Amino acid sequence: MRTSLSPTGRSRQTALFHAAFHSALGYNAWLQKFGSAMDQGKWQRTMDQVALSGDQKKLLGSFQRRMPVLCMAGAWCGDCARQCPVVEQIARGSDQIELRFVDRDENRELAEELQVCGAPRVPQLVWMNEDFEPVLRAGDKTVSQYREIAGRASGATCPTGYMADGDSRIARITAEWFGQFELAQLILQTSPKLMQRHGA
Repeated sequence: MRTSLSPTGRSRQTALFHAAFHSALGYNAWLQKFGSAMDQGKWQRTMDQVALSGDQKKLLGSFQRRMPVLCMAGAWCGDCARQCPVVEQIARGSDQIELRFVDRDENRELAEELQVCGAPRVPQLVWMNEDFEPVLRAGDKTVSQYREIAGRASGATCPTGYMADGDSRIARITAEWFGQFELAQLILQTSPKLMQRHGA
């Protein structure tokens, strides 16, 4: 099926992501605007537990391609409180990563575009190239989180966003999200269009 183009020549989806990114906010500004004091406390407790390894920091420092990343989230959301600070810490490790946040309920068009199983679940991330064309999408929960839920005899429960200090889930979540950032960067680094544009 042929993708419709906007008046600027971008596809409708690329135009949507471009507009959403440029109206989105950085981590601190977004959390201050949309999060209550309780929400901010949950996010900070996760942030305090995130630690990147030396190898992860080295790899982030080697990224060569500009990578805008849009994160649709909800400050009230337990899954977001558990994952978005991890994503932010990863993004801080590379000058090539430009991470911005958008509130799910403030951008219904984006929420509709990023549905998972027919629902606007959060968090949702979109990695883009320098032209704001989508490269990769991921979100909702990581594999380890779904394994944990599936393994509970009592069934899934609603996450609160609270975790005890030293919770090993943070390390697993960090590794899984790090893998997504690495994958997106590898796609960009090996893109024939970008290699031709930048000469490498």
